[in-house]
Amino acid sequence: MEKIHNDLTACIGNVEIDTITRIDETHGRLDRRYEVIVRRDEHKGLERWVREWAREVDRRLKALERRAV
Repeated sequence: MEKIHNDLTACIGNVEIDTITRIDETHGRLDRRYEVIVRRDEHKGLERWVREWAREVDRRLKALERRAV
């Protein structure tokens, strides 16, 4: 009976370890997806800022060109 108890305890322990491992792997995948989404959003924000800044530079350059003429 004790052997059966020990065997079952070992099996339950392995299942718990497997479950924890799967949960950790799932959390790792979710963390990576979150990082990708955040980076994508940050990149879009930066891209928007660069476009606005480039428009402002163009506007100022055209103003300077008009003054030079």
